[in-house]
Amino acid sequence: MPRRGPDKGTSFQWPMRTSRRPTGATRELSDIMQGQNPRLTCDCMWDFTGNAANYLIGNAGTLTAITTGTPTGAAQVANTANGEASFTLAITNEAEFSGVSWADELQIPASREFYLEAYFKMPALALSSVEDIVIGLATAYNSTLASTTKYVWMRMSGSNVVIVEGKDGTTTNLATATSPSTTLTAATYYLFTIDATSGPGKIKFFIDDNQVATLAQSAFAATDVLQPLVGVRKASGTTVTALTLDFLRVFWSRL
Repeated sequence: MPRRGPDKGTSFQWPMRTSRRPTGATRELSDIMQGQNPRLTCDCMWDFTGNAANYLIGNAGTLTAITTGTPTGAAQVANTANGEASFTLAITNEAEFSGVSWADELQIPASREFYLEAYFKMPALALSSVEDIVIGLATAYNSTLASTTKYVWMRMSGSNVVIVEGKDGTTTNLATATSPSTTLTAATYYLFTIDATSGPGKIKFFIDDNQVATLAQSAFAATDVLQPLVGVRKASGTTVTALTLDFLRVFWSRL
């Protein structure tokens, strides 16, 4: 599968670059202009630096902590290089979710070439059969993930094996395997990218710089709007599992 970034050919991928522009690449200037012109694009990033309490409560323009059950919840990781937030499940034997979203304020047009990146650390232990991690974009949060109205996300469900899923109101892709099949290592950082800059009919998924899957979700309507959704979930059990998020970025076209 292809890698992303200017290190392969002259095509460009934005907003994240993987290396300096090689000789012969022609799109760097337009890449920068596309990524920085607020009349053309919206670009939101959360890096959890400084006193990040406002990232984790319902202030306008910030991420909101969302929960199901009574998890330990969301918190900034104190005195950590580059700033991080953690989302931790509790020892209580119950269904729980701990993560962040826009509190069901849906503002990212599903048909407008969105691009999501999340740099995160896997929990210290492998996920059990009743645990999930989800990273992506969705309509209003539903504690039963499969019942979410529309979504595009990367997920680990019942193990550290990555799957990709999408639902656009017509086509539903569930538990789609990556190629190659990818099992993430516990307590290790990864960059997940969901790239719809080629249009919703060809949504590309990356782990670090490697493309691992593509989904066709071409039925998203011009009126469909989404929000970021990142979190860890369990159906039951007493394992205290924590997901660490270093940064989250979402980028899309206004026009």
